[in-house]
Amino acid sequence: MAVGDIVLVAGTDCPPEKEEAFIKWYDEVHIPNILSFKGTREVRRYRIVSENKDYPKYLVMYKIKQETFEDWLKSPEAAASGVDSKNGAEKFEFQLKWGVRYQEVKEWKK
Repeated sequence: MAVGDIVLVAGTDCPPEKEEAFIKWYDEVHIPNILSFKGTREVRRYRIVSENKDYPKYLVMYKIKQETFEDWLKSPEAAASGVDSKNGAEKFEFQLKWGVRYQEVKEWKK
């Protein structure tokens, strides 16, 4: 990740009976929409190792080039992502537990 990239981080949950359909929609619809924006560097989704009701089951990180982030906020891809997320939340009953933006300030590698 280049220093200065913006990372959007979100935690989500969904009912177990809708989880398979939610993941399929996420992989086949939502993520391709996010990746269609030229400034998106990568998207990673994680699943919690030991389930705990105090934490969301899924964590997703979207890395967007810092120099294109303001363009992202105003882009058709971001607008479509918002509509898509709202529709997905209604259909799959997933809950966005929290979402936050960070900007990288330093990177270490081994």
